[in-house]
Amino acid sequence: MIVITAFVLFSMNGIIAATSTAAALDSVANATGSVSALIGALQYGSGIISSLLLALFSDGTAWTMGWIIALFTVASAVMALMAGGKTP
Repeated sequence: MIVITAFVLFSMNGIIAATSTAAALDSVANATGSVSALIGALQYGSGIISSLLLALFSDGTAWTMGWIIALFTVASAVMALMAGGKTP
């Protein structure tokens, strides 16, 4: 079940990352370089945080990875719902 769930989540990563980056860059006119750098830093930082959580809470099974993926998925959904389509 974890392999199937991970496949579904990671298979959508390419389209989600590309469209969200395009939407973020479209909403700013003068600071596209800064926004692009911030998006890259946030992606890199979330990878570091998830790796750290996996190292701290690993019990030798794949369940820890599944819980971390679920946690980040829920956090992303909450942030997207809180934004509610607002544009600057």
